[in-house]
Amino acid sequence: QAQFGLALALARFARGRGGIDRVLYARIIYDESATALALDPEHDGAHHVLGAWHAEVMRLSGITRLLARKLLGARFLGRANWDSATAHLERAVALRPDFIDHRLELARVYLDRHRTEAAREQLERIATLAFTDVMDPVYQREAAKLLATLGPAKD
Repeated sequence: QAQFGLALALARFARGRGGIDRVLYARIIYDESATALALDPEHDGAHHVLGAWHAEVMRLSGITRLLARKLLGARFLGRANWDSATAHLERAVALRPDFIDHRLELARVYLDRHRTEAAREQLERIATLAFTDVMDPVYQREAAKLLATLGPAKD
C-alpha cells in the first residue's frame, strides 16, 4: 500500500504540471507502482497508476521526450507504450469494475487510440455506477462531458 500511495500521490501531483516537471516524477511513479504490482499483482490501483503512467508518457510531445532523454537522462521513458497503458487499465477495470476512475482513464486511452466505440462503452457505463469515492461526482461529470463530445453512436 505504501508504494501504491506514493505512486498515486506523485501521479496526481505531476499530472497538473508541465512536460519536464512530469518527467522528473515519472521514474518514481513508475518504480513505485511497479513495486506495488510485484508485491500484489492483483492491486487494481497499481494497475491504474502504471497504465496511466504509460499513457501520460505517450501523450508527451516528441520534443519533450527527446529533451528528457538527452538532457535528463530519462531513457526509461522508452518503456512507455499504448499497449501497456491499455492492458493495465483494462486489468484495473476487471479487478474493480465499479470504480469510476478506472473506467474514465481507460476511456481516455481508448480515445487516444481512436477506439471511439470502446470509449463510449466505458463512458456510458460510468453513468450507471454508484459513487464509491469522494471524487466520483467529478469523474462522472468528466465522463459525461467526454461522452457528449463523441456524438451519436454508430449502428
